[in-house]
Amino acid sequence: MYSDGWAAKGWTSDPRTPLHDGVDYRFWRDEHGDVAGIGIDFEWANDVHYELTGPAFRRLLARLDVDDGQGFHDPLKRVTRYYHTLEEVLRDNDIPFKKTAFR
Repeated sequence: MYSDGWAAKGWTSDPRTPLHDGVDYRFWRDEHGDVAGIGIDFEWANDVHYELTGPAFRRLLARLDVDDGQGFHDPLKRVTRYYHTLEEVLRDNDIPFKKTAFR
């Protein structure tokens, strides 16, 4: 996962922000406090976790027609209703991501 490398660099994650019951996200920030990436966690779906780098997250926002990260919560909430939907959006738009699923 990307977060292993981010943590090794001393980068930190924000507290989790809920999207749905059992689904949340958190930003990872670099040493300057800039968003380096995002983790999206589906705790109810066999514990599935997605991570996107900052550039990949910006591509996702562009796909969701969100400007500069403002007001992304509701569009992100729509595409995370089911983790299959998020993965389809990422794959269909060639947005790189890392995925871990625990069973």
